Amino acid sequence: MTSTSYAAGTAANTTTAFDGTYIGRSITNMSAGNALPSGGESYSSCPNYPIPPAVTISNGLAQIDVLNLSYQGYVTPEGSLAMRSGVGQRFEGQIDPQYVLKGRSIGPCVYDVSWQRTS
Repeated sequence: MTSTSYAAGTAANTTTAFDGTYIGRSITNMSAGNALPSGGESYSSCPNYPIPPAVTISNGLAQIDVLNLSYQGYVTPEGSLAMRSGVGQRFEGQIDPQYVLKGRSIGPCVYDVSWQRTS
């Protein structure tokens, strides 16, 4: 995996301790209308999704592809993860000692999401 210019964090402050594939466990729609002003007045529907796609972490760089967007960011040695899409959306979360990643995705809609490492 190669980082993009919009990847959150830095390669100098990462670790491989959390590398692996994280399978989606849950996603909860937390939206009450628009989360970002750029959504516009006409954007009022935030769909519910069944399970989030997998997150891959390789050499400390996390990536997920969602709805034609790629999010990227580096995991800190403490397990914090911030990812950006490059077009305004972001994810902020934490990996716990059981390798469960939990956090919030913020864009035109807001979702609380969790994943579990499988490999």
